[in-house]
Amino acid sequence: MKTNKKKILVVDDERAIVNLVKVYLQEEGYRVLVGYNGMEALEVVREKGPDLMILDLEMPILDGFEVIERLKKDKTISHIPIIILTAYNIKKYRDKCFQLGVDKFIAKPFQRELLIREINNIFNSEVANE
Repeated sequence: MKTNKKKILVVDDERAIVNLVKVYLQEEGYRVLVGYNGMEALEVVREKGPDLMILDLEMPILDGFEVIERLKKDKTISHIPIIILTAYNIKKYRDKCFQLGVDKFIAKPFQRELLIREINNIFNSEVANE
């Protein structure tokens, strides 16, 4: 198994999705944090400081849009890249996500290879910008 110091927060109210993504990421050597609603997402971000967040849009307590807005308003955590992983593959949702500052938008059902490639692209571009 590969090892990697990067921490990725996976937030989705569907535990099966969280578990699937967690397995994929762990196989790539990433450390995985989890949350099952928007409020948990913000708590984990502030407590654990992930290097990237994978976020669903439709969740209880706080939806993904609210999480993005709160994250981007807080200068201490606004730098964390966000990949949206959602069943809402609608242009207006995609456009809104990008306007709010999301890095990538992936529709469910998704392919493992696409998710891993997008994560690696984000981390590789960070290294190139340093």
